Amino acid sequence: MNKTLVAVLGAGALLLAGCGSDDKADDNHAEACTSFASAQRELVGYGVDGKKTLTLEQFTAAKTEAVESMDSAGLSTTNSDIKSRVDNLVKGIPTDTTQLQISKKQADSFNTNSAAVSRACEAAGTTIVVSKIPIVQFMGP
Repeated sequence: MNKTLVAVLGAGALLLAGCGSDDKADDNHAEACTSFASAQRELVGYGVDGKKTLTLEQFTAAKTEAVESMDSAGLSTTNSDIKSRVDNLVKGIPTDTTQLQISKKQADSFNTNSAAVSRACEAAGTTIVVSKIPIVQFMGP
């Protein structure tokens, strides 16, 4: 009877341990980081490659959608560090995203903040690749 009691108590303890909240298990950072990185690279790509065959309206909408996708990725994560870094990046993106290609200050801020999100994702266990806006001599301040 003593062995049965120990077995029942052991099984109960295991069940109770499974009911606890494990922050790492609840952390959905991987999907958020991956979505963020994809949208970030897309936005940088539009700035570097231009509109190609898109109309101006399509091009503007695509850039806006990329920024909104980055914001959504940040809002979707339960990881507070990633969330705050994405929020900081998105808040710093000018409404006219063309400024990212013509202002050294804007481009540098975007690159720095993108790298900060990448580091937060890496610290949480997800490696992402973000693009950098090239900073060239002819850019304004």
